[in-house]
Amino acid sequence: MCSSQSTANAGQSGTFWDYVYANSGSATPSGSVAIYDDGNFLTTANLVSTGYGYSYVTWTTSSLGVGNHTVKMTYNPSGAFQGSIASLAESINSVTTSTSSDSHS
Repeated sequence: MCSSQSTANAGQSGTFWDYVYANSGSATPSGSVAIYDDGNFLTTANLVSTGYGYSYVTWTTSSLGVGNHTVKMTYNPSGAFQGSIASLAESINSVTTSTSSDSHS
């Protein structure tokens, strides 16, 4: 499992992706991946077949809150494949803005 960035600012978009490989043979894994943030279910995404013995999934979000997160993808297989789990740590920083005013007397 990979992420486009290990640290992001709040509201910034980030993409996570994962690959599912067949153990042997030419069959390509199919099914879906359940996506969790710190154990809380977020969404499901379908695998995209490459036709070369592996499939992949991508998920883009900007809704992770400030703090440390463990994003987990759980493969829900179809056919003769076995399930698998991958996880990745992600840190979301708060964004601080400041304003200044210039006043002349």
